[in-house]
Amino acid sequence: MIYYALTTYHVLCCVLHKMAVHPHEKAVLLLSNIHKNSVAYVNRYQTSGIFDRVEVLDELSVLEHEKYLERKKIPTNMILSACCHRMEKLIKELGISLKNQERYLCPDHFPFGWYVISNKLPYHCFEEGSGVLSDREFAMNNMKRNRTQYKLCFSLGCFGDNSLAVEILADKEKQKPDYQNPKMTDFSVDRILREMDDHERQKVLQFFGAKENIRLEKNSSLLLTQHMANLGLMTLEEQHRLYTLFADYLFSPGSQLVIKPHPDDIAGTYRAVFGEGVTILPFAMPSELMKYCIEGKFQKAAAAYSTSVRSMSYIAEETLCFDSRILQNWKYMPIYDCAARFLQKAGFAHAITNGDELLLGELSKMAGDPVTFSHSDNPLQENGDAVVISDLPTPDTPTDCIEQAEQIVALLSSTHAKVVIFCQEENLYSFFNGKNQEIFRYLRPLTLQTGTTEKQIYVYTKEKSIMETAEKFHCEKELPYTGVTVKMDGISASEAEKIRLLEGVLAATEKRLNSYIAERKKAVL
Repeated sequence: MIYYALTTYHVLCCVLHKMAVHPHEKAVLLLSNIHKNSVAYVNRYQTSGIFDRVEVLDELSVLEHEKYLERKKIPTNMILSACCHRMEKLIKELGISLKNQERYLCPDHFPFGWYVISNKLPYHCFEEGSGVLSDREFAMNNMKRNRTQYKLCFSLGCFGDNSLAVEILADKEKQKPDYQNPKMTDFSVDRILREMDDHERQKVLQFFGAKENIRLEKNSSLLLTQHMANLGLMTLEEQHRLYTLFADYLFSPGSQLVIKPHPDDIAGTYRAVFGEGVTILPFAMPSELMKYCIEGKFQKAAAAYSTSVRSMSYIAEETLCFDSRILQNWKYMPIYDCAARFLQKAGFAHAITNGDELLLGELSKMAGDPVTFSHSDNPLQENGDAVVISDLPTPDTPTDCIEQAEQIVALLSSTHAKVVIFCQEENLYSFFNGKNQEIFRYLRPLTLQTGTTEKQIYVYTKEKSIMETAEKFHCEKELPYTGVTVKMDGISASEAEKIRLLEGVLAATEKRLNSYIAERKKAVL
């Protein structure tokens, strides 16, 4: 039989399936070289004795050819044909036959999977990650970076969504509530590891070189990283900044911090970033094996956008994971933290937002009395007392800033909200259309001083008590891992100082809007 694996998690799935379901049958493990970490340990995998052969499949060269043809604007069906031709040659070079074999693909949406499906070879499909079978949006978001791969996911029916996939091996407990799939066969990595006898489990640990034995303190936190820079989602500097902000804002101050780098996060230099006070686990070890390498339980395990944290409940009192919005919103944590803290000071327990309700809610919980945030695309049209407005663009956001401002101004005039907070992520001043100068009577800025950087968010209210809360607002937040102190202050000095600041906003906004008006007139002419 043939097992194909892409990532370290996929290798773990293949190892456990082979040991639990086919312990005495001969099997070949094909490792994709797309993920370098899987290939780096091929010798150790081979000597484990779990598989009769372990071979490296040069899928990377096929993907590079696919991207070359894509740049040449070759039709997708022709790109698929060329990739399958190359894949067939690679398989023959390894001296492996796929005929008359049980084929287990983990996963099926890369070139080897394209080849199997295109050649109408039945196969067993593993879900992409724990619980992802029921979360197609999560899986497809990862595919959008590669246009051809994204198209082929639909045309070939990847993720087991085709007649050739005889079953989809997935963890039923980790799927969304009430999810049903007639092809789904329950396959729980956690359960298999838990039910293994100690001798067999030690084989798995040795396979991945897991030797750590960590005693956890009472207040301990686990940070699971991802290889954002490797995927081209952000720079390495931004990736490091994301995780220092995570540790500073989402974990209890002074907690014992343990970092488990993603197996492919080979670029992350977390010791240099976080210092000697943190524990850093081997990146090559699947996080699912951590239970057998620690003594105690984490207070919280958190990841930005990862399926692995879904299986951490057995070693953590609380698990935390966000959706794909965090890839953009992480950099605004200080802003959202300030907004949440102000709502707490003003006595609001619930707020409606068009922004990231998950991140806002978690930040409020860490700051003290939790504020419950609910999401609405049009929060000013709801009946809530408190509204938090994000000016980050969405598919429904008007591209014309004047139109956007006109909509906001119109909604402000009729809203039932007692307070509206404008987060100003992109400094659009969407509460001002160039004509409604009277709005500044009801605006109070909150200034965030982060090191040498200064930023304002704006509180809109007609309630005198809320205005006074904004004017007297003061908080400080130490960010030891990021290395700065965030100072949050309302303007409570003199009326002249308030007017000067608001007049500066007015002048800057009028200049920007006049520029748009001029461009619009040119377009008409």
